[in-house]
Amino acid sequence: MTKKKQPTDSQIMEARAKQYGPVKSHMETIGVIQMELSKYCLERNEGKPSREALAHLAAMNMAAVKLIRAIGNPGHVDNYCDGRNYLTIAEGCTE
Repeated sequence: MTKKKQPTDSQIMEARAKQYGPVKSHMETIGVIQMELSKYCLERNEGKPSREALAHLAAMNMAAVKLIRAIGNPGHVDNYCDGRNYLTIAEGCTE
């Protein structure tokens, strides 16, 4: 049985850049959004977020990733579906 050759990290990054836009600037933007969401989560939970609050934060972070990707490639409909699903997950974490 032969193994399928896996793409290199550079090849993956190039493919993502073609599909979603410039990787570095997207990661910087996502990082800023995630930092702000994290600060808000910590402030709201007095520095000790519960497991539910952390799960909510993780889902919101993923929604932010999909938002930025949708801006980079508005025609890639998977980002909208995934973004909605991550927001639904975030909503479920608050119940």
